[in-house]
Amino acid sequence: MKKLITSAICLCAFIMSANIMFAQDEPEFKNYNMISGYVEYKLTGASTGTQELYFEEWGKYEAKISKGDYDYMGQKGSFNGLTITTPDAQYRIDLDKSKGMKGPAPDWTKIIEMFENENGNFDKVQELSMKEAGFIKKGNEKFLDRDCVLWEADQNGANIKIWLWKGIELKTVTNAQGVTSTIEAINIVEEKAVPFAKFEPPSGIEWLDPKTGQPIKEEKK
Repeated sequence: MKKLITSAICLCAFIMSANIMFAQDEPEFKNYNMISGYVEYKLTGASTGTQELYFEEWGKYEAKISKGDYDYMGQKGSFNGLTITTPDAQYRIDLDKSKGMKGPAPDWTKIIEMFENENGNFDKVQELSMKEAGFIKKGNEKFLDRDCVLWEADQNGANIKIWLWKGIELKTVTNAQGVTSTIEAINIVEEKAVPFAKFEPPSGIEWLDPKTGQPIKEEKK
C-alpha cells in the first residue's frame, strides 16, 4: 500500500513539473500561430514582383524581402527592400541603394494584454485585433487548400481584402481608385527553423537618421 501511495505521489509530482515546464514555454503572445516558417509570394497588378517572409519564435523575429516594379497613377519605378523586426529594433533597408533606417521595436504591450485577457486564445486575439483595425469578418474561404478567414475594410479611399491563416496573410487584394494590387502566397514551408542570420541587417549599409534622412556619422573611437 505504501508503495502505491509513493508511486501516486511521484506521478503527481511529475505531472505538476511537466505542466510548469510547458507553461514556461508558452509565449507571451504570437504574431503567427506557428513557431517558425517561410512564405513566398507573387505580386501582380500595380506592383509586379516577389516577396519573401521568414519568421521565428511565433513572429517575434521577422524578415520580409520585397523586390519588383510598380506602375501606379503615372508613377513608375522599382523596389528592392528588406524589413527586419526583432524584439529590440526594426530595420528598413533599400538593398539597391545600400541605405537603411533603424527604429524602435514594435510596442507589443497591447497585444500581450489581449493574450492575457483571452487566456492565450490566438484566434480570439486575432479577431479582436482585426476588428480594432477596422476590418469586418466576411467568412471563411479556402486558399492553397488552407481554411482562411476573409477580412475586408475600406480605408483611405481603398478597399482591402485579406485572407488570414494562422495569422499569416496568404492573400491581400487592394483596390484604390480603380487600380488593383494583389499579393498572394505561392509556397509555404511550415515549422522549419529559420537561421537567425536572416534577422540581422546585411553589412555595408549606410544608416540614415529617421528624422532628417541624413547619414548618421559614426563616433570616432
